[in-house]
Amino acid sequence: MSKYYVNKSTLEMILGGQRSLLGHTRLHEQDMIFVQQTQNLLNNFLADEAQISSTDLSLIADLAYALRNTSHGEAKREAEALLKKILQKIELRQTTLSKLKDINFVAFTLNNKKMARTLSPEALLIAQKTVTQDKSVSIKLKTRLTQQLQSFALLQYADIKSSQDAIKANEEFIDVFNLRHKNVVVQQKNNVAKSASLPSPQPKKRNSFFSFMKKAKDKVLKTLDNVRHNIKVFFYRHEPKFAVGSFALLALFGYKLYKSSDNGNMYQSQYAYNNSYNDFHAQKSQDSARCADFVKESKKLAAQQIQTSSVKTTVQTAETSSKKTTLTGDYFDTSLEIHLKSKEKVQSLYDKIDALAEDGKIKFDNGTNTKKYAHAFTMYNLIRPNSVENQKIQNLLNGGQENPELINRLVLKAKDNGTGVKPDSQSITTSNFDKASKALQQQHLKNLKSLSL
Repeated sequence: MSKYYVNKSTLEMILGGQRSLLGHTRLHEQDMIFVQQTQNLLNNFLADEAQISSTDLSLIADLAYALRNTSHGEAKREAEALLKKILQKIELRQTTLSKLKDINFVAFTLNNKKMARTLSPEALLIAQKTVTQDKSVSIKLKTRLTQQLQSFALLQYADIKSSQDAIKANEEFIDVFNLRHKNVVVQQKNNVAKSASLPSPQPKKRNSFFSFMKKAKDKVLKTLDNVRHNIKVFFYRHEPKFAVGSFALLALFGYKLYKSSDNGNMYQSQYAYNNSYNDFHAQKSQDSARCADFVKESKKLAAQQIQTSSVKTTVQTAETSSKKTTLTGDYFDTSLEIHLKSKEKVQSLYDKIDALAEDGKIKFDNGTNTKKYAHAFTMYNLIRPNSVENQKIQNLLNGGQENPELINRLVLKAKDNGTGVKPDSQSITTSNFDKASKALQQQHLKNLKSLSL
């Protein structure tokens, strides 16, 4: 697909012609042709076929608004959908250009071929400048990123080289990446000549016997390392059991020693040459006492381990339960109870948002939490039910996938009191507050007063 460049003067001319149709209830055939050309330009911008400078993105947005305002009936609904896509495309492009000033985002984008292929010449220039000026990464990484940028720049040049307007608009891009056609051809010829002049490397002959012995030695060492590692893992995993078992074996050995000492024949025959039987008997009594202590210590250690395991289980259960958001009677609780009509529905919404946060589908940032998310979601659903924002929120609540950063910005935009959500029209005439009970109204007014303080 070949790309073409649309400059500022062309955009201004098309915008002026589109605005001249405003107020016409019926369009002539020539006007319809002009409207179709405007639609084609906007669709080509969405498909990355029409290149627009970042300084002229506001003109593209104005052109989409003008198309919507001059359309009627079904055509107006199609123009409205096209306008939303244009605004999302502009926001994504501006966000990408801003993020490309971070070396980490540049590396992330270049490692994703699908994302990197969509980078415009302007975006590649910003990424090149970021890589060149950054001093925090290694030379090896900078070299790899530079090579990747050069590859994607060549792909972009292949798309724009057939249009003189596109080449003229991207002269800086072509010069920075040295993409002039003759330079590219000369460079390719030089590379081929260099590779042809270099002598082909000769394979080194290796002694097959020593190679076999080395492989066998490496295999044996690797097997021994794996066995040693598995033994260590088994020991560390069952270390408490080994400790208790050792104390029990020592206690059992002491007990057997104590019982066998009653006979005394074995010890008398072993120490027949020693007449100090009393000393030996005293030593035997001390050993028996030590064995009894071993038994007590082993029982005590086993009891401590059981108690420790119970405490850990209790702490883990407490930590799990503490993550759940519950009603405490604060401002958000009373406000949501007024709008959702019951505490059960409020708690159900809290549980759903807690689950989304646990799954990583939403990320709290800049002071947001489950209750603020629940309040903002409810405000969008009540005040702007047909908006793009509410469609994204409902898709997320119904199990869909949305951008966590965008959802968090919507919550911050709504504000704690919901004043950031503006209605689409003045059609809202009823108030859920008026329908609530007087006790709930008084409690909510008290919470609202504390929130404003």
